Amino acid sequence: MRKTSAQDITDFFYQYDEHITHIAVAHTTVRAYNMDARQMERTLEQLQQACHLFRRRFSQRLYGMKALRKPDQYGPLMLTTIEGGCGQDPRMTIHYNFALGNIPSQLTTDKLRQVFAECWSKQEMLTTDRLFLVERNQAETGWLRYITKEAHSGNLGTWDVRNTQIPHSALEAD
Repeated sequence: MRKTSAQDITDFFYQYDEHITHIAVAHTTVRAYNMDARQMERTLEQLQQACHLFRRRFSQRLYGMKALRKPDQYGPLMLTTIEGGCGQDPRMTIHYNFALGNIPSQLTTDKLRQVFAECWSKQEMLTTDRLFLVERNQAETGWLRYITKEAHSGNLGTWDVRNTQIPHSALEAD
């Protein structure tokens, strides 16, 4: 999908709203403050690669090897944005926001948080020092708008398209 506007990104995310069961914020060890454009580009590429490896490991932990063989059926829904790359605040780390769904029903939120943290911490540049993962209150409607706020401020690169994962077959079966 070509990203043409912040509203396009938000609308794309909202088509999966009913499938989102958990939300997460996971920080990295990277601070963007004082990075030039070239450094930032390289850093974001490295973070996206680390997140890609996390996503594969997380999917496998949830669904076993079938997550690799049939990811469209056996994989979590992961709507993913990356924030903090503007480098304005020296205290802010670059962090990921996730809207999660298609999680195996036998997993409690505490167990899901544990699995997420274990998989996240395996990658260089990713840290569990500041990890937030909770069950989504279905009445709460602002999360998707919140995770696209940087897009609405002009940073269309906030959507990590590469690490967004949509198991279409599993969602159609819901």
